[in-house]
Amino acid sequence: MRNGKRCHPLTLLDDHSRYSLCVDAKEDEKYLGTQESFKQIFEMYGLPETLLCDNGNPWGTSQSAGYTRFEVWLMELGILTKHGRIRHPQTQGKEERFNGTLKKELLKFREFEDIVDAQKSFNEYRNFYNNERPHHALGLETPSTRYRSSGRKYSDKITEWIYKSDVKVRQLKNSGYMTFEGQGYFLSEALGGKTVGLIESKSTDGMFYVLYREFCIAKLDLKERIIISRRARRWVDG
Repeated sequence: MRNGKRCHPLTLLDDHSRYSLCVDAKEDEKYLGTQESFKQIFEMYGLPETLLCDNGNPWGTSQSAGYTRFEVWLMELGILTKHGRIRHPQTQGKEERFNGTLKKELLKFREFEDIVDAQKSFNEYRNFYNNERPHHALGLETPSTRYRSSGRKYSDKITEWIYKSDVKVRQLKNSGYMTFEGQGYFLSEALGGKTVGLIESKSTDGMFYVLYREFCIAKLDLKERIIISRRARRWVDG
């Protein structure tokens, strides 16, 4: 920007309608600023079931070593985070297309004084994109004609999660390690101090599923004494 500082636009689309849920001017790409925007989005539009995002900060830079704080927070709200394939932006094709359109129709022609000036222009463009600009994928309708808010209401109070009686419960150390059957296992620093559950596989000997709230967040191979998967999914009994 003209003041010598960088602006990082945070953009979010509804997958069905292409409705732009936010174009926020951020000073960086860190967790707290991103969380602030998402709280405002959730308060206004409700909670989604799933969030598809890339692997950059703050979404998934810790994927090789567990989960990020952002992913853990979303799980506490009942939202599953899914990540696109690394170096495969086509997975988030609609979002990439929106970013390209934003550059072509706004950023190419504007220089911003500061964050406040950038946000003013982003708000104006977002209103135009949602309510005036026809979209070919929507039969030349606008996104606002197709969008519906979620019925799942947001609350900043995280409710306590009670695991079923057949689940073995463990509290992680602040370092992200848990102890099970006399062995330590690293899950994620972002889960430090949290309580997880372990349930034995009905089909594979020595295999345990690691649960965090309503999500399966890892598999533990007791025979090899290793964590073999950290890909999150909604847990279905059995």
